Order: sequence, then C-alpha cells, then structure tokens
Amino acid sequence: MQAKSYYLQRERVKIIPKDTGNKMRNLSIPTTKDRVVEGALKLILEPIFKANFQPESYRYCSKRTAAEAIETVIISAIK
Repeated sequence: MQAKSYYLQRERVKIIPKDTGNKMRNLSIPTTKDRVVEGALKLILEPIFKANFQPESYRYCSKRTAAEAIETVIISAIK
C-alpha cells in the first residue's frame, strides 16, 4: 500500500441455495488481507467524508437510523 500499487485479490466464490425455491446464488468472500485493507481505508476516509455531510444526511452515515430520518422529516413538517 505504501507503494500505492495494491490490488484486491480474487474473491473465493461459494454457491449457496436461496432461501426461497430451489435456485442457487453466488456468495463472494473477500480474503482476510483485503478485508483488513478495506477496514483501514474506512477508518481513514470516513471522517473526511462525514465532515462534509449535511446534518440532514442519514444515508451511508453510521449510527444513524431510518427511524431517526423519519422523525426528522415529521418534526420539519410540523414546523
């Protein structure tokens, strides 16, 4: 990563049955190394992007729920 040339590794694919019916679906499982890299990037990038979000932003914001978004809409509509 320091050389800025990291490439994701091939994911392991497992075929699993769907909950309904007899169809199957692919489940892609990233490598442990890729998950560590993605976690590190999240720790670095999340505060940068979060600082630019509007107070009314709920989508893609951790620790903010759909119920809170609905409550905000209702309060705004009452005002």
